[in-house]
Amino acid sequence: MMKKNSGLPVVVTAITSQGSATLVRGQLNYLKDNGFDPVLLSSPGESVRKLASSEGIRLYEIPMVRDPSPLKDIVSLVRIIFLFIRIRPDIVNAGTPKAGFLCMVASYVCRVRGRIYTIRGFRHESLSGIPCAIMKRVEKISCFLATQVVCISASVGEKGLEDGILQPGQYKLNGIGSSNGINLNRFDPCRTDLTPVNDLKKQFGVKADDFVIGFVGRLIDRKGVDELVEAFSGIKVSHPRAKLLLIGPTERQQCVSELTMQRIESDEDIISLGFVKDIENYYRMMDLLVLPAHWEGFGNVLIEAAAMGVPTVTCDVTGTKDAVSDGFNGTLVPVKNVGALASAITDYIVDDDLRKMHGKNGTVWAKKFSNVVVWSGLVNLYRSMLIYDTQ
Repeated sequence: MMKKNSGLPVVVTAITSQGSATLVRGQLNYLKDNGFDPVLLSSPGESVRKLASSEGIRLYEIPMVRDPSPLKDIVSLVRIIFLFIRIRPDIVNAGTPKAGFLCMVASYVCRVRGRIYTIRGFRHESLSGIPCAIMKRVEKISCFLATQVVCISASVGEKGLEDGILQPGQYKLNGIGSSNGINLNRFDPCRTDLTPVNDLKKQFGVKADDFVIGFVGRLIDRKGVDELVEAFSGIKVSHPRAKLLLIGPTERQQCVSELTMQRIESDEDIISLGFVKDIENYYRMMDLLVLPAHWEGFGNVLIEAAAMGVPTVTCDVTGTKDAVSDGFNGTLVPVKNVGALASAITDYIVDDDLRKMHGKNGTVWAKKFSNVVVWSGLVNLYRSMLIYDTQ
């Protein structure tokens, strides 16, 4: 397929896997409404097909594996190069490490002038030894080949500088941060079409006076699930009305410990729902959201919870510390510190005024991260790159 004859600038947005479709939902349609011809590039999957169909944009599916695989990576790279030769993009914006590396190399080879690498977090923070060194090198190459690096949070940029991946002045933020912003209309606690919270609680055996501690994300070790479950086991001894609500799928990679899985499966006070589509309903069940992640790119669920009037507890680490205003709508704790985590959670259980105040403040905090703010920032960046190219 050749480039459209619309005369509109072609912008390729690339992600490694279909699971990252949520990172760009709504963004592509916004680009289309603002004078661009958006194209989505991703590994094959039903999620990206639905996204492309709902937003009315072109989709190209090219398999890309997350982990290093020289032969498969070369095949993917060649396919991406030939795709770029055919559609002749004006701008390529690639996020996630593998898509970023392959697309920065391909767009450099194809002389695409607008090459943007969006850093959504650093995988090497979970690695050590040779794998860590390799991942750092890959990130550094992607940044070198890009004409613009965008970090989705200030602390991601700081981490890049600290680890020698970025140079001062090499990157920029889109607004004050966030991957794709959030839909404030969707995450609105005043919506009248949401499932009545009492119906949900009754469905899962939660009583009116139970204190529900929520978690949203993949059930993997780097999300701090081990520490959360251990902290909860201690909390419920003094606060038997506490419940732990886990929402998110389990994964074979980066899996939690066997002890943690045993506790999740055997503890009647732990409710594990797996993946849910209408997450906004479940935030209303929570008295507190806890995300004790070891690192993140940003921590979107923290903003979603804040928008729904739920206070949050998270770790003072890359990404998550940008998504919470410590002492205003939530609390930051040291990473992997079960005692500090349990103490912060307990503060919200015993102090109802604190919980209500931080919940109310969260709705104010979340407005800074509207998806329209993030998308308009991207549009301005793209337009500035196109103007520069014509001078």
